[in-house]
Amino acid sequence: MDIFTEVKENVSMDSLVRHFNLKVNRQNFMICPFHNEDTASLKIYENSFYCFGCQRAGTVIDFTLYYLDMDILQATKYLAKVFNIAINEKLTIREKYIQDISKRKTSDKVFEKWIKNTWDTILTYYRILYHNSFTYDLENDLYVEAIHNLTKLDYYIDWLKEDPLEFYKLNRKWVKTIDRRVHSLNK
Repeated sequence: MDIFTEVKENVSMDSLVRHFNLKVNRQNFMICPFHNEDTASLKIYENSFYCFGCQRAGTVIDFTLYYLDMDILQATKYLAKVFNIAINEKLTIREKYIQDISKRKTSDKVFEKWIKNTWDTILTYYRILYHNSFTYDLENDLYVEAIHNLTKLDYYIDWLKEDPLEFYKLNRKWVKTIDRRVHSLNK
């Protein structure tokens, strides 16, 4: 029996919800931890769950991976450890495949998050500089910074649009520097 089946057969949704200290009402509904809501819309069944609000559903493994933001193998091993389920550490071919897929999904999520944060940082910095480019005051440090950097920012914005992966590979340090600069300007 593989680790996934072992965990699903030995961990109930009720014990998992208690482990996370979540409150379930008499009808087995609870406030969904995966989206904001005021009325309980997540239904707990014996071995599964379903949220009528955000439509998330699945087993104890799925609940754990959503709740703790893990991949499927991490969530399964976490449950095995917490609920004292002995597992064979040698991975089956299926488990290795799932682990590889999970790693790829995680790296894609990290990249997507970096791209979103990079856009926010660069556009915020651009707006700050653009606003200060009309002061025409050489004594104003932001005016001087705007004159020196707006053209470069236009170039970087185009580059980020055209080839985000190459931009990521070559400009991570620059983005961190700009992020620190934006934070210092917003204080």
